[in-house]
Amino acid sequence: MNNSNNEIVLDTGVDVFRINYHGITFKNPDKTKFRYKLLGYQEDWVESNEAVVLYSNLSPDTYQFLLQASTNNGVWGTETASVFITVQPKFYQTIWFYLIVIILMIGVYYLIIRFRYRLLISRQAKLEVVIKNQTKQLREEKKIIEKQAAYLKEVNRTKDKFFSIIAHDLRNPFQAMIGYSDILYYKIDENIDIEELKEGIDVIRTSSKNLHDLTENLLTWANLQTGKVKVDSTKFRLQEVISKNLDLYIQAFQQKKITLNTEIDNEIKLEADKNMVDTIIRNLISNAIKFTHENGQINIKTRCNDSHCEIIITDDGIGMRTGTNNETGSGLGLILCNDMVLMNGGTLNIESTEGKGTTFIVRLPSI
Repeated sequence: MNNSNNEIVLDTGVDVFRINYHGITFKNPDKTKFRYKLLGYQEDWVESNEAVVLYSNLSPDTYQFLLQASTNNGVWGTETASVFITVQPKFYQTIWFYLIVIILMIGVYYLIIRFRYRLLISRQAKLEVVIKNQTKQLREEKKIIEKQAAYLKEVNRTKDKFFSIIAHDLRNPFQAMIGYSDILYYKIDENIDIEELKEGIDVIRTSSKNLHDLTENLLTWANLQTGKVKVDSTKFRLQEVISKNLDLYIQAFQQKKITLNTEIDNEIKLEADKNMVDTIIRNLISNAIKFTHENGQINIKTRCNDSHCEIIITDDGIGMRTGTNNETGSGLGLILCNDMVLMNGGTLNIESTEGKGTTFIVRLPSI
């Protein structure tokens, strides 16, 4: 505690202090009374017989302590003793501490705001990612749905075309069989010319054979669609398969007096499903014979490059006519051929001019 004449400065951290005072008198000192007040803390005088006063927990400030004494007869003296008392602030009561606290509060507030901002940005970024992923998923699902819709549309179109082709291919043989069987039925009791009878029987025979071939193709195509038939690739000579099928149709060539020209490379080897290639060639030769006029011409040749071999079958017949539903092609056989060629990694191209003929080009991988 620092002392001057009329000022007391308390040390920092002092919470409790007391003031001792005395009245100097030699006549009845026990009857001397005092009154005091601490300006800045007390507004009214406080009377006391004690010569000491205790103060505690005063706020940092400078106070003035006033003291008066009374005479024996109770009259207060006119002189007032005075002393200034300075209570120094603790460290947390200084303006610097308040400034530091304010700065820290502002800093903490800023950090909280910054943290919340980053949290919101992070949540927004995550939400954007979720929305982006969901949008992407919805787009992918939309594409899948669109593909499925297009596939179903194509399936329906193919189904309609297929039924149209089947109906068209079935109608002609049945009409021929019914027509000639009616003729034979109604003329059975008459004298039928032997040549007319042979002609009728031949038409019925040919129509029956066509129906049989159609049924075989239909069963084969159905097995392809259900996955029952798998590609069994083997290595074989193409000439063997072509010669085998030409032998099957020798009688058909002779009946229609069709000239057959062949340019077949005996050394060509393929790596494909031999049974499928056999079916492809048989159907294409049959189709060429079917749509070629009597005394017409069919050319069959083969050629190869480094990656593919081509089987080219050309006729000078009526060309590819329009079917019952404006479909191009000659029936189920061509659909079956195209599916089998694709399954063996090849292509089937058709070049046709109505009235001038058709060219089938089958490309298959070579060895």
